[in-house]
Amino acid sequence: MSTQERITELGLALSATNADKLVKSFSNRTDVCWAIMTFDPQAGVLLESTVKGRKEQLKLERDDDEHASFELLHNQNKLSSSQKLLLIFLFATVEEMRLLQMHPESISCDVTFGTENTKKQLFTLATRDGNNKAFNCGVAYIPNGQAWVFWHCFRYCLKTLWGETVTKRVSLMCTDGCVQEYQSFINNTGEGGTFPNAVHTLCYFHTVSLSFNKNVSLPVGTDPGEMHRAIDVVRWFVKSWFFDLESCEEYNHSRSYLIAWLEQGSGSVLKPHIVNSIKTWVTTHLRPLEKMWLNFERLYLCTMDLRTTSISESMHASMKSGFDGVRAGMDTTSSANAVVGKSTRRQKQQQRLNAREQERTAKWSDMPTTRHLTEYCLMKAKEEWDVANTLVVIHAKMDPGEWWVFKEHDSCGGLSAPPGYTRLRRVKVIHQNFLWCSCGLPSRMKYPCRHIYAVTKQVSMNMFGVRWHSQFQHYYGRDGAEDWTAVFDSMMADEFERDNKNGEVINIEGLDFLSEQPESWLSIQDDNNTLVAQGKHLHELTWVQKKVAVKGVPLPEIRMTVEAAIRGTNDEQEPIFEVGTDDDQEPMFEVECHIPDTIHNLQVSQQNAVTSLRHQKNAADAQVTELFRTALNLAGQRSGHIELLKDHLQEVIRKMNSDIASGNEHHKRSSGYAFPETGRSNKRVEKRKKSAGEF
Repeated sequence: MSTQERITELGLALSATNADKLVKSFSNRTDVCWAIMTFDPQAGVLLESTVKGRKEQLKLERDDDEHASFELLHNQNKLSSSQKLLLIFLFATVEEMRLLQMHPESISCDVTFGTENTKKQLFTLATRDGNNKAFNCGVAYIPNGQAWVFWHCFRYCLKTLWGETVTKRVSLMCTDGCVQEYQSFINNTGEGGTFPNAVHTLCYFHTVSLSFNKNVSLPVGTDPGEMHRAIDVVRWFVKSWFFDLESCEEYNHSRSYLIAWLEQGSGSVLKPHIVNSIKTWVTTHLRPLEKMWLNFERLYLCTMDLRTTSISESMHASMKSGFDGVRAGMDTTSSANAVVGKSTRRQKQQQRLNAREQERTAKWSDMPTTRHLTEYCLMKAKEEWDVANTLVVIHAKMDPGEWWVFKEHDSCGGLSAPPGYTRLRRVKVIHQNFLWCSCGLPSRMKYPCRHIYAVTKQVSMNMFGVRWHSQFQHYYGRDGAEDWTAVFDSMMADEFERDNKNGEVINIEGLDFLSEQPESWLSIQDDNNTLVAQGKHLHELTWVQKKVAVKGVPLPEIRMTVEAAIRGTNDEQEPIFEVGTDDDQEPMFEVECHIPDTIHNLQVSQQNAVTSLRHQKNAADAQVTELFRTALNLAGQRSGHIELLKDHLQEVIRKMNSDIASGNEHHKRSSGYAFPETGRSNKRVEKRKKSAGEF
């Protein structure tokens, strides 16, 4: 290369913008997949992508108003007509894309700041692998946090980078309380959206912890110990709504219980104004968004129990920590390369862990699948397996494919706040090859729960989702392992095609536990061949008294619960919620194995909630506009009054000046001097004028 060519190349490098350097830097990399959205005044909005070496360019059709908005933004940045405006830059490493294809079920997204010197925001999407290790599945530099930015990310950029196969398999997206962020995602769910099978959930930390500290102020001067204990009780109430409650009846009862406890149980610990602020906080900040955070709304969805954005927060901390982390003083290209570098080093460590798992044997576990499950899944499965031996299993004769499972000694005496609930779990055979449990853990996590172990008394690899297989973590998508990859792709497709909403959760092919029932199993049969629950009030779920025949031996009256029975009774006091039923009373509801169409209903309810919020915002904007107009009218009227008063004062001042002038003229005509009797005044004035003239 000649000296002149080097000088020319150096001049072009110095004159290139940050966007030019960023795109050029990533165009030469083969270990990164990326998608960018740009605006060209002549060509319009363009979406360019490079995914696994495949380059594509797509023109997005936008209406005239959006085109004018982008053109205004283009002109504000003082770009020439031949320059493109870089709107969104989204990227992920090839290894992260491989992991996302393996674990697309639940994703957390959040925004952070201070990652480069042009004050752009960093939009991060993260999830967890089969070892419960977090990784980024998409990082985007965005100009701001406005709704149109997130909408284009969810609508076009992620669909282009991830592909339709991944976006269809996303079940849950967790966001913080940013309205622009979660409204944009909800508007892209459902039929025709980028995420047709996904629902949204709000982060518990942002929705409850931060919101509570912001809206409920604690006074100074009270006993901090008692007051903080009372505040902790309130937090436990709300946390149970996010994590524990499993039905609408439990939620309504717990919320009513909280209000009653605040009004009566808190007593002198919490003052009335604190109680009112807590009630207002629950009414105005939690209830309008309850479809976006209630636990029972997502009880049977494959969410991996994701309830916070801690995954994204941890990835932000990881990207910014260490000497090789991103810094606020970096240019955008250096910042993006630092993000990719840290991700590559972290994934290499995880690859060594996955390889080591192929030869490890967990001697601490007696489960027969120790060498085929990931370390995290094996630990969880061992916990469920150990508890299964303590449960009581009742096999219903009227339905050979259904069992009731519960704890033998599950008494919770005394009144507690928040209230606890005793569970009766139902395990049911679905379509002969699947088991479903009413606890929802197999539906959410893709591995068997303790109640299924209590019924089957055995375990096989078919019962675990493919994401928990150690071979899957190591071999999928690797060079030279194409046969493994094809097998695992078939397994993932089979799992996705299961009818989860109707109970096809845990695969039991090859298990013959129906014909070999343990002698310790119980058999239950009543006169009506059905288990019913009766109650006098909606929120007071009652016990059911039934005489049960166990192998022909009559037992005393056994108290059973249907889905949930409210705890809080002991032998020495009357039950808080009435125990027992009358034969003349009609049953309130019957036990049925029913799984609602959760995804569709929840998507519709979330979209309705977003629409309601939008209408409320429009109504509030209209009120503000009307108040502003009223203020302008009042200001105009006030201005008119001021002008009239000003004219009146000017007229008064003019008249006073005229009167003063006419008065002085009258004095001059009548006497000539102010004080004629002495004559001193005129002499002094003449003397001063004379001295002033001489000076």
